Amino acid sequence: MKKFIFTGILLLLAGVSNSQFKTADCVAKLNGFTFLKTYKLDNPSKESEFSYVFSKDNSYIIIICSKDGNPSESSVSLFDANKNMLASSYDEANKRHYYALAYNCKATGMYYMKFKFDKPSGDCSSVLAFKR
Repeated sequence: MKKFIFTGILLLLAGVSNSQFKTADCVAKLNGFTFLKTYKLDNPSKESEFSYVFSKDNSYIIIICSKDGNPSESSVSLFDANKNMLASSYDEANKRHYYALAYNCKATGMYYMKFKFDKPSGDCSSVLAFKR
């Protein structure tokens, strides 16, 4: 019951309706991570970029929440302040998309998340969380 109430409060704070997005499903996948922010990806036909200050010695997770819950056509890439790519949820070698990207931060600073959709299928969102 506490988990249900916590998830409901997070959705209200993020301003995201569960009827539009599968955000509650993403929050449920955090498994030990602390929710930070939800990003609404309202035009998946284009790349979307967001920034956030990450702190040294924290682990971060970015989960992609598509309307149908299927991550197979979307990816997120993480860049440092100099726009050098650090990690991606798309495995180029195996041509496979993953629904989440985890990153262990080694330096405090501005990081950029770029979301890309191979086959846009309506509105999506993403959840950012951290763990010390």
